[in-house]
Amino acid sequence: MTTQLIDALLGSLADAEQSAPALDLPAVMANENEWLDTETWVGMAFAQAVIDGHEPFTAEAPLKHDFDRALLLPDTAVVLRSATDHERPEQPWIFARTPTGHIHISPSAATVSAATATAARELLQVVVDRIPPAVDTDDPNKAEVEMWQQSVHSGGSSRSKVIDVPSWADVQRNYATATGDQLARLMARGRPSDASGKLMVWYGLPGTGKTTAIRTLMREWSAWCTYHYIPDPEQFFNTVSYMAAVLSVDSDNADDGEPMHRLVVVEDCDEFITADARHRSGNALGRLLNLSDGIMGQGSKVIVLLTTNEDIMALHPALTRPGRCLAKVEFRPFSADQARTWLDDPAASLPSSSPTLAELFETKSATPRICTSDDTPAPGLYL
Repeated sequence: MTTQLIDALLGSLADAEQSAPALDLPAVMANENEWLDTETWVGMAFAQAVIDGHEPFTAEAPLKHDFDRALLLPDTAVVLRSATDHERPEQPWIFARTPTGHIHISPSAATVSAATATAARELLQVVVDRIPPAVDTDDPNKAEVEMWQQSVHSGGSSRSKVIDVPSWADVQRNYATATGDQLARLMARGRPSDASGKLMVWYGLPGTGKTTAIRTLMREWSAWCTYHYIPDPEQFFNTVSYMAAVLSVDSDNADDGEPMHRLVVVEDCDEFITADARHRSGNALGRLLNLSDGIMGQGSKVIVLLTTNEDIMALHPALTRPGRCLAKVEFRPFSADQARTWLDDPAASLPSSSPTLAELFETKSATPRICTSDDTPAPGLYL
């Protein structure tokens, strides 16, 4: 039944002369055990000509930065099938026909098929030539970050995002003295040796500036490091193929000729690094440790930065042992004197005896939030 359903769908493509309607069904039943989403059908439609031998030669180019994927289609292309994710409408899945072959465009790659290897290379070059330039990352105030997500077919896929990155000189005053001293040493250090630890743990109360410090680190380490952000740690640490995809990314060489390091940033990963992590998240902690200095991490120039709101005493001791941990930084709130210095007002009324950076910014804001007096989140509920 499944074979007939697929053949019926793919066979209808041969006679299409104009753009066919997009596959707008949320999912199509393939068999009693598996559902295929719409982008899978688009890919299957493209694969048919390759599988049946009409266009056995393929070529592919990665698509990294954000832009309207429809711009890649030459004027001669006819769209046969497409599917769009409502969260990323500028990055649809597209299957199109041209006089010399077919094109499949996904958010992460452009793939072509043709009857000969030369035709495939030429068609791909037409597509590649239509890729708009990325934002200029030579601007020191900008950094390019690979935003990862789990992928059913490849383990993990990424897209580039350019973000604003402040300098350490601009944000140094936003940290309590002890925290600022540790961060200053970290910002100023050069590339670590292969014998150095590969884990960094940043911990402390929410609102103490951990995310801003991450963006600053991206600027200060830009000469020898590239950046990868993991928004779904629960999938990353529990999927070996996802971790392997991040580890397998090729790195360009830095100006000194050495391969670039990769900083993998995982925020709010409390459940994977606490003392009871093995009970809470199974083998995720073991995979994390393997990534840092086990077999999986051997030979890779990867540094993993973990952030958590947990106290250091709650963290698993295996994370911070010598030889594994490159940096352990506590993000502390301000003392009353430091807070008044930050506010430039020796007599300022403070929101608490030890205010966080977020509280000080709100105190200084001309438009503070409007709230009841009892809306302070309970410990552990603030992300």
